[in-house]
Amino acid sequence: MLTNLRNSVTFQKTHLFIEKLNKNKVFLTKENKADIIRSTLNNNQIKWIATDQDIYNFLLPIYYDCSDLLTEQEQFEFETLMNISHSFTFSN
Repeated sequence: MLTNLRNSVTFQKTHLFIEKLNKNKVFLTKENKADIIRSTLNNNQIKWIATDQDIYNFLLPIYYDCSDLLTEQEQFEFETLMNISHSFTFSN
């Protein structure tokens, strides 16, 4: 299912994959969650609808569960995308 989400090419499929993952989120590892966040940043089909209520409600808790596995740049990009306050001061 993670591969399907990562490679999703339509908004409809993205919503469907997120819905399925949401039903099984208890089985997601911390690494799976980081992969979902990275997929969000790298796939425009996910990125463009990330603030749709169902996607947002799925992604935000996942982000907080795995943010320590992400680079500062990934954290910054995700927090900017989701319009949430940055949890750190970005340094070059």
